[in-house]
Amino acid sequence: MWREELLGVLKHVGQGTIAPVAYDTAWVACLPHPDDPTRPAFPATLQWLWDHQREDGSWGADTPYYHDRILSTLMAAVALSTWMNDRRTRRQVDAAQRAVWQYLAGLRRDPYDTIGFELILPTLLKTVRQRGFHLPYSSFDQYARVREAKLAKIPPALLYSPRTTTTFSLEFMGDGFDPGLGAGLLIENGSIAASPSATAYYLTKAPEETAAWEFLEKIVRRDDGGVPAVAPIDMFEPAWVLYNILTAYPEPSEVSRIAQLQIQHLRASWKGGEGSAMNSLLFSPDLDCSSVVFRVLSQIGLRMDPRVFLRYEEQDHFWCYPYERDPSISAHVHLLEALHVVETGLSERERLQQKALGFLDKARTLQTFWFDKWHASPYYTTAHAVMALGRDADNSALVADALYWIANTQNPDGSWGHYQVGTAEETAYCLQALLAYRRDGGNVDRGLVERAAAYLIDSVERKTLDYRPLWIGKSLYTPTYVVHSAVLSALAMYEDLC
Repeated sequence: MWREELLGVLKHVGQGTIAPVAYDTAWVACLPHPDDPTRPAFPATLQWLWDHQREDGSWGADTPYYHDRILSTLMAAVALSTWMNDRRTRRQVDAAQRAVWQYLAGLRRDPYDTIGFELILPTLLKTVRQRGFHLPYSSFDQYARVREAKLAKIPPALLYSPRTTTTFSLEFMGDGFDPGLGAGLLIENGSIAASPSATAYYLTKAPEETAAWEFLEKIVRRDDGGVPAVAPIDMFEPAWVLYNILTAYPEPSEVSRIAQLQIQHLRASWKGGEGSAMNSLLFSPDLDCSSVVFRVLSQIGLRMDPRVFLRYEEQDHFWCYPYERDPSISAHVHLLEALHVVETGLSERERLQQKALGFLDKARTLQTFWFDKWHASPYYTTAHAVMALGRDADNSALVADALYWIANTQNPDGSWGHYQVGTAEETAYCLQALLAYRRDGGNVDRGLVERAAAYLIDSVERKTLDYRPLWIGKSLYTPTYVVHSAVLSALAMYEDLC
């Protein structure tokens, strides 16, 4: 039953399905109509924002991630105040400001900043200060210093290059954008780095770009006014869905036959010597996507050149993107999984493995589990690490501590959830890890497994595909079918146990 449903996810895999987010929706809502600047270009986005303000006055994901809440709330308040000054809007904007005061202290609790936060926030604060928002501006001074340090690492000429990640957060440039230098930034689908918010910002500087308008019109129509955090994700989505399918199907022959379209797309979009990016239109491959794509294509029998991983090597770790502030822990995990399937063509394999393992050993939180900058929950990275490390005797201490932590943090209802509430996604990752370890001959408490499976079977999130946002972009978002495939993968593995 669950195996068939898991394979059925492939029918939905294409450009990528992401639930709308407030931050990008607000940026698009700010745009004036190109023929009449007194009215919004996309009024449906304003309606979406009106409908999605939280009871405490904030906007953002259900998951209480404070970087997300603050950016989303400030940007949504800017969007509403751009077009309306009625009593209802003033109440909404006042409530938004109070929410920012409440969330300020929470920034220290988040394990990582959201993408581009240190670049975007100082610019956004300048905007709301000009609007007269009453906020604790001096409390955010540290981000101006972090921003300066970040920009100091990047050659100025590369700020306008589609090969650097700063273009994904192009709105950080504020009044400093040079349209002449930015003329070549649009990618094939009319967007700036596949980011709706960056594209909306670009249109405030270059409103004549019809391809950018068409890109935004298409995504606004898709979700009745709500806008996703990124579009498309035509490499990330199929790669991670196949990752989850192959976790449940160690024998890949059936998967290879059914997933021909996805496999061909991943192979055709692989950039020799560089790897893969989140989507096939981007010019900046990264270690995380490259590792997962390499692994799934190798598992189904394609020959891939493993020397691609040498380009990401640093002295004591691997970089995911150039000029990044923090290495990605999950990218090291997925690199290990990719190296596991390398049979020939990489004499440096053992050195790379030992370097990745050494980094993971040092990167543990409380010497027990792992967080990562791409996902708000430690269960994602820790579960994937357990599966990557396996039952190798050299890794036994790392695995044992992680499994002990997973086993002792299960909720009474069978779920796992780092943010006080159990979620289907986090439960799926833990169940995958436990069952993969058991499949390799490890000892796992069957009660843990059965309670987790029962929770997933009954999960409202699974039945409605309305999963809580946990993935870290400029705000928290949900790649729906990536998450759904993880849930079904865990249940398919449980089905084998039964």
